[in-house]
Amino acid sequence: MSERTLRTAVLVALAAGSSGLGAQEALNPTWHGYVSQGFVDTSDNDLYYGDTSEGTFEYNEAALNVSVEPLRRLRFGAQIMAREKGFEGNHHVALDWATGDYRAQDWLGVRFGRVKVPFGLYGVLRDTDVSRPEVKLPEGVYPETLADVGRAYDGGGLYGTLPIGGGAVDYEAFIGSVDLDESFVTYQLVRTTVAGLAGGLGASGLTGAQGVPGEANTEMRAFYGGALEVRPARGLRLKLTGLKTKLDVTADSHIDASLQGLPVSLPVRTETRIEYDYYVIGSVELARGPWRVTAEYTWQKLRNTLRAELPTGLILAPTIVTKPAGWYAQAVYRAGERWQLGAYYTESWSDSDDKDGARFSAVGADPAQAWDKDFTVHVRFDPLPNLLVKAEYHAIDGTFRVDPLDNPQGLSPNWHTFVIKATCHF
Repeated sequence: MSERTLRTAVLVALAAGSSGLGAQEALNPTWHGYVSQGFVDTSDNDLYYGDTSEGTFEYNEAALNVSVEPLRRLRFGAQIMAREKGFEGNHHVALDWATGDYRAQDWLGVRFGRVKVPFGLYGVLRDTDVSRPEVKLPEGVYPETLADVGRAYDGGGLYGTLPIGGGAVDYEAFIGSVDLDESFVTYQLVRTTVAGLAGGLGASGLTGAQGVPGEANTEMRAFYGGALEVRPARGLRLKLTGLKTKLDVTADSHIDASLQGLPVSLPVRTETRIEYDYYVIGSVELARGPWRVTAEYTWQKLRNTLRAELPTGLILAPTIVTKPAGWYAQAVYRAGERWQLGAYYTESWSDSDDKDGARFSAVGADPAQAWDKDFTVHVRFDPLPNLLVKAEYHAIDGTFRVDPLDNPQGLSPNWHTFVIKATCHF
């Protein structure tokens, strides 16, 4: 089912749910929503949000969700969302999730529709700003540029809870696909690929070559995985998440350049296969009194294969295999009902076999593009029951998470980010 069809169906359902008192009493709908506005400022490098080194307010979102329980153990729910993060979103109303959930027994339930991916401990909370203390989840495990891949899938899965001793085990298995045709991650993939091809045309006598990315068409050939969480004692959570995915991305773009002073535009068709042999997250959380301490680690194996058609010939690039990895540790302290104070340290690498950036140095690039090391302090204040304000400061070493195409002036390996965000919710 297409994104437009799903979104239309949910909008109709929301409208129908808001009319007819008798229907509302029968279904007992529960409504929630929020509107948030943020400000992002970076000391040097620009993020994909826009000119963040000058400060930007292009960091906002709004969501509305409803859930109903027409029968015991049967629940339906959906959330629509509009967001703006620079290029991403542009306030386009999209279906975030829409799920049917039937739990036959405690040990066996089924979910279907557009379902949240059980990605680590907090992936399902990515679009639930009210439920967490920080503005940005630690990017060593929850990278913002891959949020569209790990947010929700169209398909179904099984889940349940089994008692063990004085604790419990939760399991979930899922299979489906992810609609990425208009996502930021596929745009960025096409943009980077075409820019790389443009950079290699100097030997053809072309000058000033610049890639202009076209619209991406995606086909998800595999997306499945599972999660296992053990809760052996009160306040302790141990979790293992894994998924496998295979994605084909096709785009018709062009490269603008000059040939002996005359402008030329070269069509280019790119076909890229992105395949995660595995994407695994190991997690541990301990909550005691006002304290919560968390640590997560991710390890991955990624294959990237490119086929490109240009007027100058056919390019069949060899498959590139990398092993991205990352981790973080976080501590959060709740000071009464209104304040939450916390800090985390996170690291990530484009390839865990090249943590020092030797491959970047070998081609004359800054080795700091191989890693990202981020120490963050954050605070949350709830001045009113329906209003919260968050602020955080990031001290960052490395530029793995920053795109050189957004920073033609060059990248600074040591930089800072300040974020503040206010959310009104009900």
